[in-house]
Amino acid sequence: MGLKMKENFTVEQLQERAFLRVARVLFELWEEGCGIHTRILDWLIPDEYVLIGSSTIEASYREHVVPCVVIIDHCILLFEKNTSLEEVANEIRRLLKIAKITREEAEKIDKVLKLKTRMPNGWDVSTGSVLARLEAANIAIEKSHRESHG
Repeated sequence: MGLKMKENFTVEQLQERAFLRVARVLFELWEEGCGIHTRILDWLIPDEYVLIGSSTIEASYREHVVPCVVIIDHCILLFEKNTSLEEVANEIRRLLKIAKITREEAEKIDKVLKLKTRMPNGWDVSTGSVLARLEAANIAIEKSHRESHG
C-alpha cells in the first residue's frame, strides 16, 4: 500500500514546506557540527521548484545560478546570527535557481571565468543578481524558454 498525503497541499504550500525543510536540515547539520554535502539541496528540492528556464531549447546541463556552496555558506552565516528558519528558507528560495545551459556555456563559467564554486568579484549575497555568473558569461535565459514556478 502506497503512502498518501495527509492533506491536499497547494503547489505553493509544498514549495514553502520544501524550502523550510531544507533550512531545518541545514540548521540541524550545522548545529551538530556535521559536514554538509552541497548536493543536499538537489536531494531535497525538486527541480520544478527552482528551474527558471534555459539558454536554448537544446540546453540540458543543469547549472545552479548561485553555486550550492555559496548558498550553504550564506545559510551558515545566517545561523551564526540566529536568523529564523523561515528567513533562512526565504533566502534559500531566493538564491536556489537552476538554468539549463549547454556544456560549452558551463565550461565558460567553470573554466574560463573560474566561477564554478563562487560568484563574480564584488557580488553581494543580499543585493547582487542571482544571475551574475550567467551575466558574466553573456548567457541569457530566453523568456520563451522560461519555466519559472516561483
